[in-house]
This record gives sequence, structure tokens and C-alpha cells, in this order.
Amino acid sequence: MIKEVLEDAEVGRISMCKDGDPYVVPVCFVYFNGSVYFHSKKTGKKVDYIKNNPKVCFQVDEHKLSLSKDPCKSTMKYRSAIIYGKAEVLKDEKEKINVLKKIIEKYDKNSTSGQIKDVSGVEVFKIKIEDITWKSNI
Repeated sequence: MIKEVLEDAEVGRISMCKDGDPYVVPVCFVYFNGSVYFHSKKTGKKVDYIKNNPKVCFQVDEHKLSLSKDPCKSTMKYRSAIIYGKAEVLKDEKEKINVLKKIIEKYDKNSTSGQIKDVSGVEVFKIKIEDITWKSNI
């Protein structure tokens, strides 16, 4: 169940903390080889926060309201996962390209991933999972 929600969710939310100030942002991501990967431009708030404190929390969910004629019997069908871990910047260019291709393939099922030639303007992050929790009401 955890693997499926991580593979199927379209958007993840990464939360970070720097100098006691929390920050959460939605990201496009891919889950494979037991880790979560996402990309970003080289500079910005997300990059600053992670470089200052690599401990992150990553959350995904899918949900659908299930209505009933009796409002007290209406419910939300959902599945979710929360990951605790550390984010690191990938340094190896081949690994960055591989991850970016997997992200492209996730969001564009018809893509052949093409030729990614220049990754100099992009940071690619890997979240090493330390703990994971999940919940489901499907």
C-alpha cells in the first residue's frame, strides 16, 4: 500500500525548518529504489532551507469524497504516506539525468524522455527515508 501511494500520487509536499521557521512546498517527485527524488532550480527558499537543515518531512495523499443521502454517513476515502528523512543534493551528473528522466516518464506516460543534455541549472534531491507512516480508508 505504501509503495502504491508513493508511486501513484501526483504531488508531494515537503516540509522543512530553518532557524525555527517552518516551510512547506508542493513538488513533482518520483519514488524508486526506496527513495523519493525531486528537482528544483539551483537557488531559492527550498534550496536554502534544505542546505541549512537536511531533515525533512515529505507527505503525499489521494482522496475522494464519498457522499451519502445521510450526511452523517458521508466520508472521505483516502490513502496517505508521511516520510521522515534527510534530503541530499545529487552530485553525479548521470544520476541526476536518470532521476530527471524518471520524473518526466512519471508525468508524461508517452514520453521517451528525450535527450537531457544540460543539468547545470537544476538541483536534484534525494530523500533518504528514515521512517515512514501511512494511513488508508479505501
